[in-house]
Amino acid sequence: MKRFLVLDSFRGLCALAVVLHHSHALQSFTELAFFKHANYLVNFFFVLSGFVLYHIYADRLQSSAQLKRFVIARICRLYPLHLAMLLIALGLECLKMVAEQRGVSFGVGSFTGAKAPGEILPNLLLLQSWWSGFNQMSFNFPSWSISVEFYLYLIFALVFAVLPSVSRKVFAAIAVLAFVALHFNNVLFPEGALVGLGCFFTGALTYRLYASFKDLQVSAPVATAMEVLSLLTVYLAVTFSSPSQNISLSLLFCAVIAVFAFESGWLSTLLRTRLFKWAGMLSFSIYMTHSIVILLLQMGVMLLGKLTGQTLLIDMVGREPGELVRYVNTGSTLFDNLFVVIELGSVLAVSVLTYRYIELPGIELGKLWGRKATGHAEPAIKAETETTPISRETAS
Repeated sequence: MKRFLVLDSFRGLCALAVVLHHSHALQSFTELAFFKHANYLVNFFFVLSGFVLYHIYADRLQSSAQLKRFVIARICRLYPLHLAMLLIALGLECLKMVAEQRGVSFGVGSFTGAKAPGEILPNLLLLQSWWSGFNQMSFNFPSWSISVEFYLYLIFALVFAVLPSVSRKVFAAIAVLAFVALHFNNVLFPEGALVGLGCFFTGALTYRLYASFKDLQVSAPVATAMEVLSLLTVYLAVTFSSPSQNISLSLLFCAVIAVFAFESGWLSTLLRTRLFKWAGMLSFSIYMTHSIVILLLQMGVMLLGKLTGQTLLIDMVGREPGELVRYVNTGSTLFDNLFVVIELGSVLAVSVLTYRYIELPGIELGKLWGRKATGHAEPAIKAETETTPISRETAS
């Protein structure tokens, strides 16, 4: 079964882009329009997730044993790192509370607002993005999209298991209804859940379209021209995006994924090299750990500012009404950019550790649990591309 190595690499690139999206340094390259609007890459990741999971599991969810193995594998793939980051975020709130008791103020009180105690249970159950009464950006805020992703997996598997003969029609209906609700600002579901539903199931249908043409032979120069044109279109669409472009960008991402799924052009050859594959391997850890790493580094900058008597952190108005975004401002273009580079390096270093000591053991646990739960081993699936969406939130 084919493994989409180029799409793996795209995950890594998008994960790094979202780190830059949340790395606010006033005079750095993070303020380029593309990175300021990189929140829309979450649509790309939901589409990619639906595309790849349809490829792998379309014929592997036809029995209760297969369904059980699928759910166990998804839990063990997503939950260990989510739980680890949630516990760290809770630990930081506890430290903040201790500091407050000793007279140290951080502006926003511990366990208040988005990080109130009432938000802990929704995060534990990955429900924070499915009801507007919960704050989906609480604690480790990138997990909002993991909340959406996890339950999309369950819907996907149940449709295949219960309605296999009409699964594509059901997926199409879900996608259309989600996009219609998104267009008309329906309040039944939060925006993030609607984006996920529309993009994920559109991605699944995109795979069906790709499968009809997958044996098509395209010359390398023609394929390269298509790849370059598709990336240029994405760059322009994201750079000059507006809040009303959720749906159009999602359809554009479907086309881009279909183009690169053929892996026929010279850009695809570049994306299959070792460095890009390494970034793809770490993408989930990069995504899940980056907000906490950035927070810790900002705390270090705050401490440095107090020691030197300088104001190195400033709050600026964001794109959303009433939104304040915290920026690093050293007063120097060189040092602002250096800080961003340090952030990227720190996120990568932490991600290597979390991948080795949390992600991989979680995957192995899923295999062991799946074998015990069903009484026999599941054949290895070498094609699997683990996809995780990128946060669309614009503020750290």
